[in-house]
Amino acid sequence: MLARCGIFPEKRNIQLQSNGITTTKDYLMIDNIVSQESEFVTGSEIIYKMEGVNGFSLKDDRALFGCSMSVADQSNNKEVLHYNDLFAENKDGYSKEEASLLNFTLAIGSPMVVGGHYLWSLHLWDKRSKGELTAMMPFTVGEGKDLVGIKTESKGLKPAKVYIISNGSLKSTDVKIAQKLTLYFDGIGGYSIQPDSTVAIGASMVVTDKDGATALEYSDLFQVNPKMSLARSKSVTLYLTIGDPMKPGQTYLWKLRVWDKNNQNSVESSISINVMEQD
Repeated sequence: MLARCGIFPEKRNIQLQSNGITTTKDYLMIDNIVSQESEFVTGSEIIYKMEGVNGFSLKDDRALFGCSMSVADQSNNKEVLHYNDLFAENKDGYSKEEASLLNFTLAIGSPMVVGGHYLWSLHLWDKRSKGELTAMMPFTVGEGKDLVGIKTESKGLKPAKVYIISNGSLKSTDVKIAQKLTLYFDGIGGYSIQPDSTVAIGASMVVTDKDGATALEYSDLFQVNPKMSLARSKSVTLYLTIGDPMKPGQTYLWKLRVWDKNNQNSVESSISINVMEQD
């Protein structure tokens, strides 16, 4: 799997090795921010981007390639996640333009554990030639913390933790346009478990300005697919991207609610955020 030539220097904690397939630019994005971090809080979603990918064999101006993805626990070298081919379902390939820009997403959470050290590996290969590219990144899972004073009221549903992620635990309620905030309800208990070991949940979100007028509102984010496994329902993430109709220089109240549709138990959280003037 390791390349035999074209080794790139290590950068931003990413080790990139090439044999025929190359990329002109690669980087991590977390919450719409380019990141050089190597510790990621539970609940985070990290995106590895490759731009200017080149070297695929083309047939009828289309590239056909595969990519495996794995996460291994570095304490025992055992894989905790593995996907044989992220592009297996596409049999027709991709245009040269589509193949030149690739994104890979990893959600930080179970079976990864807080304090664990892991290696994220991607192996991209051309299905028509011997070209390949491998990217590897060691990382640590950090503990999410409430550093901004979230107000939470439990009405039957009781999370072990509630915190906001934005390139790590959110450290300030001063936020910027295009910044992504993810509120994480971790370890929720109190659901009514159905005979098939599932639960049905709802989640609402509302953003109001200083006068109480509604800027954004979603009555039920799980309306289409409320049913989920008990394990999945224990950790619920809801996100807000700062932007229109929210205005710079204004303060808003972000309110979220998760409830059990079988017994109406719920948990509510809120936080006041200040949208900063653009530089």
